[in-house]
Amino acid sequence: MRRCTYTRRRPRTEDNSHSKSCNEEASAATVAPDPSSEPVMPLFLRLPENEIQRRFAHLARLENRRLRSTHDKWAQPSPDSNRDRYLNIIPWEKNRVKLQVPKDVNDYINASYVVVPLKLEKPNKIYERFICMQGPMQKTVDQVWQMVWHELGTPHETSPAVIVMLCPTHAPVPGHPSKLTKKCHAYYPLDQYSQSIRVSGKTKHGTNFNATIAFKSRVPTVQNSDIEIRELEMTVDGKQEKKPIWHFLYHSWPDHGVPKDSEIAKILELLDLSRRRNGNDGNPRIIHCSAGVGRTGTFIALDFLVSQLRRGDWINIDQKNTHTIVDPIYDIVNHLRTQRNHMVQTYAQYRFLYRMMRNLWVKLYQVPDARTETCIFSNIN
Repeated sequence: MRRCTYTRRRPRTEDNSHSKSCNEEASAATVAPDPSSEPVMPLFLRLPENEIQRRFAHLARLENRRLRSTHDKWAQPSPDSNRDRYLNIIPWEKNRVKLQVPKDVNDYINASYVVVPLKLEKPNKIYERFICMQGPMQKTVDQVWQMVWHELGTPHETSPAVIVMLCPTHAPVPGHPSKLTKKCHAYYPLDQYSQSIRVSGKTKHGTNFNATIAFKSRVPTVQNSDIEIRELEMTVDGKQEKKPIWHFLYHSWPDHGVPKDSEIAKILELLDLSRRRNGNDGNPRIIHCSAGVGRTGTFIALDFLVSQLRRGDWINIDQKNTHTIVDPIYDIVNHLRTQRNHMVQTYAQYRFLYRMMRNLWVKLYQVPDARTETCIFSNIN
């Protein structure tokens, strides 16, 4: 059995997007590199349960410091009961999406720009862009579609919008399965029999933005798949362009929870489909669940982690960093939370990232599950 030891070190910075504060506590000096040419599962994928819990708790402490901070970097707008679904989920002021409206009109929408570079330790001009938003409410549908039109690229005909919805419109109330609570308004036309969605900004919100969102087609998916794909089309009054919109709905991901093991292939399919349909690489994908943090953050973290795994970024990662245990999962969650708080909201979702990536490593490299080589960590105060 391999033995790993920890040495306690003070975090260098609490708001570093790829903070090494937790990783620096894990000294891997006693773990000799495997001399074989066969890929060895990285140490971070072999962390025991108590260490994964400790890292999640550390992320929570960093987030609490940011929320309590008086620094302008972590300022938040005041909650808006008319536009916020949950008053404890508020975007950071620094990267919130601002609606393109006249100066005397409210520009607020509960949505955040999120940028993820290919490698957190070496940020460069190659990155994935997202807009993370809460599930639209009936009274915010107009703002959502206005954001879609203005934020998702031009020319509109060749730059489709991609929206990934990770929640059902209604879900059972915890402890009362026969009762349903609303999680997201049906802000899009369901089928050819549905009325088009009409945005009337001039009469409702003091803007001159008026638009129509129409249903075009329902795209067949894998048999028995819980993924629904709709092709929509958006037109704005006074504009000749028509914006194509790909709307992906995955409704089997439980609130505050994780997908079942039998659903993993569908999640991977959804990651790939949404990426392929995003015609403009610089165009952000819009991702949302109900609050826009738990399932949304987990989905984006998976997008980053799966891409790294497929590129082979983790091969020999521990040999390249002999003094610390590099942990891309911890790093990406911390990076996301500096852009929208509560991303990857629950411990179950955080732990799911380790379990899923470990299983994908085993499947990709067809090697025995290295959890049998469990690392033993000393207790840390």
